[in-house]
Amino acid sequence: MTTTDYIVLIGMVCGPFTVLGGLVLPYKGVVRLSEASCEEALSIEHKKIVKIKVHYPALALFAIGVAFIVVAA
Repeated sequence: MTTTDYIVLIGMVCGPFTVLGGLVLPYKGVVRLSEASCEEALSIEHKKIVKIKVHYPALALFAIGVAFIVVAA
């Protein structure tokens, strides 16, 4: 297997677990979406075109999981 194959495999495995974690944590009440953190949980900027800032840790987990799935696809 090549390095690319390993990256795709890791994305295929980690992505869904991270997305599910981002959905289950608010459901269980561990993280509340009504309470935003003062600091940014996730901030992404790509070539001054796409800029994403998230103040909710659960949504940041969801976004990271989706990024894993996109990279694996």
